[in-house]
Amino acid sequence: MISIISWKTQRKAFLQNHKSKIQNLKIKTRFETILLCLLLILFGNFVYAQGVLEKRVKTLFSYLEDEKASSSDKQKLIEQIIELGSSASPLVQERFQSTGNPSYWYILEKLKKSSLSDSKKIWSKEKYFYEKYQEALSLLEEEGAAHKAKRITQSILILEPDLSFNKKVKQLYHRANNFVQPLVQAIISPKKDFVPYGEEVALNIYLYNKAIEEILLQTQSSSIILKVIYRDYDLSSNIKTDTKTIFFPLDKEILLPPGKHWKAKLTVNNEKPKNIIYREIEISARIPVICLVRGEKKSYPRLIFPSTKVKVFPAPYQQRLDNSSSHFYSAIRFSDLPSVFFYSFFVPPKKQKDAIHKIIPVLGRDPQLTPILYGILRRWTKKNFQQHENWKNWWLAEKNVFQPENLRKK
Repeated sequence: MISIISWKTQRKAFLQNHKSKIQNLKIKTRFETILLCLLLILFGNFVYAQGVLEKRVKTLFSYLEDEKASSSDKQKLIEQIIELGSSASPLVQERFQSTGNPSYWYILEKLKKSSLSDSKKIWSKEKYFYEKYQEALSLLEEEGAAHKAKRITQSILILEPDLSFNKKVKQLYHRANNFVQPLVQAIISPKKDFVPYGEEVALNIYLYNKAIEEILLQTQSSSIILKVIYRDYDLSSNIKTDTKTIFFPLDKEILLPPGKHWKAKLTVNNEKPKNIIYREIEISARIPVICLVRGEKKSYPRLIFPSTKVKVFPAPYQQRLDNSSSHFYSAIRFSDLPSVFFYSFFVPPKKQKDAIHKIIPVLGRDPQLTPILYGILRRWTKKNFQQHENWKNWWLAEKNVFQPENLRKK
């Protein structure tokens, strides 16, 4: 009897204990579910907040980069971005890397100091920018780091123009700028802008010392590499292009006194064509390996010669370019095919619209002149209609809005 009562008591205790565990498990599961929902809500709010922040910051970026914004407006925009705190730092960092705008560098530094201020560390504007000035001063002494010094000093001058040591920053900026600016100016100058068929193109090559001290160029037995592009237009304005490379050897060392220049002469070939053509010769050049020695400092600049162009066509036409538009219209009137062709290259862009207006009605009248006029229209308009009716319809629709290519706003 006693054993039966004991068994019932143990069974009852077991069931109560098990029931308690089940209830605890349900409560725990319910709590975890609620916690998970809360976390999802918080994460959703965070993602939403990040999206709102990113949208707002990018809007501020676009206003800050607007060329029409005044200095005071830009300063207010900068302050608004800084007020967003460290959460905006990644977006500012990304923008700074893509644009190089010194305003973003300034904002990043402010945000860094702002986080230090939150840790009860006091930031002194004067002290901070003086340290940056000292950093720029050190960079100027490093080989090839002058552009970094220029960037820092330029940023200080733009963003904090009222510092007590502003005069020193300006002086350092000008020193850095002298290192960054090309101290040697490279120029190609043709002796003639126009030459007849078969006459070689004579060139003068100059290296100017723009510094106030002597410069030694060590060329490592290098050469001036000239790239010559020949563009030949036939009577229908079809173009044939040919490119040649010329190596012009240099002395191992070239000494340039302050304000003086070095000069060399060379010629470029200009073969006489078999048929009537208009030729344009474009010449550019570079010196790939050179060491520039100024005092005890050395640098290794890229010396690039800006390109120049020489035009090739018969000499008689070269003497009548002072009023090329009138000669062009006269040649059309008398069906003087070569004159129409050559003078078309010298109709100024601002007069091409009027010229097109006069060409369109003439199309189709003279079977020999029309292909030449088609070529001129293709060259000026970049359109390629094959029938004069198509040209007339196009001009009817475009004549009020058409602008020659090199007069259009880029």
